[in-house]
This record gives sequence, structure tokens and C-alpha cells, in this order.
Amino acid sequence: MLVAVIAFSMIAIAITNAFLSSVRMQRRILEEQKMLGEVSYAMEYMTRSLRMAGRDRDGVCIGIEENYRQIANGIRFLNYDRENCREFVLEDGVIKEGFGGGPRTPLVSSDFEVTELSFQGGGSNWSSSEGKTGDQSRVTITIEMKSKDFEAMGEDVSAKVQTTVTQRQLNVPTPDEIPDET
Repeated sequence: MLVAVIAFSMIAIAITNAFLSSVRMQRRILEEQKMLGEVSYAMEYMTRSLRMAGRDRDGVCIGIEENYRQIANGIRFLNYDRENCREFVLEDGVIKEGFGGGPRTPLVSSDFEVTELSFQGGGSNWSSSEGKTGDQSRVTITIEMKSKDFEAMGEDVSAKVQTTVTQRQLNVPTPDEIPDET
């Protein structure tokens, strides 16, 4: 009888451990899916905005004839409507978007901490000193994010995503900007 109780207890403990392990694994997978959903949304949103950026002809936002300007913890550019200066920055572990120096709104939830947001490249000017057009503007965006809940439990649930976006408008002068040679 004692052997049967011990054997039953060992089987029960093994089944309980397997169940608890699968519950932890499912929770981790759900957290990873949620985090990847948020980082994918932020990346797609920023990519679409940067692709549609306009050149700053008058230098009202970033500099005459510039496409993008890297700023502390982010990037600034002229919005596609050519009226608003727009920026994406990393503030307090959250990716935020701002328009024209106004308040910044978060693009991701506070459930996760963004540990890295970087913009490399920043594009080129629309014209070079030799009067030739510059290279097509492109920006490489890198986002690294981790779960606050799992970090508190001593586990590392994180994701790092990177993409490169090119500006939709070609770096060529418009017909009214080409000098008349006749």
C-alpha cells in the first residue's frame, strides 16, 4: 500500500510539473506574440511615415533641401503634407511620435520597454555641391524591446527588429527647379 501511494505521488508530481511547465511556456509564447505585434506595428507605422516624408525646400523643419535629420534619441522630418515637422523619439523606454514640437504620443504600450531605437543613414540632400542629385534617401530603423513582466521574474523575453526604408519620392529636381538653358 505504501509503495502504491509513493508511486501515485511521484506520478502526480510529474504530471503537475508538466502541466505547470506548459502553462509557463504558453504564457511566454503569448507575451512574445504580443511584443512582436507591438514592435511590428511601430515599425510599419514609422516606415510608412518615413517613406512618405517630403524634402524641406525652405528649411522650416530640418534644413534646406534635407530629407531627414537625426536628433537626440530619434529622427525628424517634414511630413508628407509639407506643413508639419514630424519626429519619432525614444523617451522613457517608449517610442513616441510628435508633430511640430507639440506633445508626443506613445506608439507602443508601457507593458514593454524599448531598449534601443536607432535610425542610421538619414538620407541625403536633394542636391550635391556639384549640382548633381544625391543618392536616394534611405533610413535603417532598429528597434529592440523587452518584456517588463518577464524581466521582473528573471526571464529574458526580448525582440530585435531592423528594416531599411527608402523615400518614395525620387531625389530628382522637379521641372520648375531645372534651370532653363535657352
